[in-house]
Amino acid sequence: MSVGSSRSITTSDSLSIDLRFTSDDIVVSMAPSLTAAGKSAKYPAKEHFVRVLEYIKSKSSSTGQGVIYLEGQKTRMNEDNDQEAPFRQRRYFYYLTGCELPDCYVTYDQKTHKSILYIPPVNDDDVVWSGLPLSTEEALER
Repeated sequence: MSVGSSRSITTSDSLSIDLRFTSDDIVVSMAPSLTAAGKSAKYPAKEHFVRVLEYIKSKSSSTGQGVIYLEGQKTRMNEDNDQEAPFRQRRYFYYLTGCELPDCYVTYDQKTHKSILYIPPVNDDDVVWSGLPLSTEEALER
């Protein structure tokens, strides 16, 4: 390939590699490729819920009529300090929602296949120090 050219390689449904050749070096960037193979860029939460439900049904005598309820990780404060501890979302919550915000909840109705993500309200004092959190519209885009 020549200088200034670019080439994209999709190695699978989940990885995309972008190669760019400049006069000084070669730039390689790798990123998840959710748009490959006809998939949308939106997080596949509903597919994940369906997989979890299939697993639950295979391991128990579940009728599939209930509601799944999960809590995300709570905000924690450092001991003897006024700062928050580093945040890491609970892995099961993140797998089902893709949400990286603290203090969230999710419900999934097995009968209607409807999921609802509950995001905490915006605290005016927090906005002054931390900026605006993820809006409802931004959360829906993900």
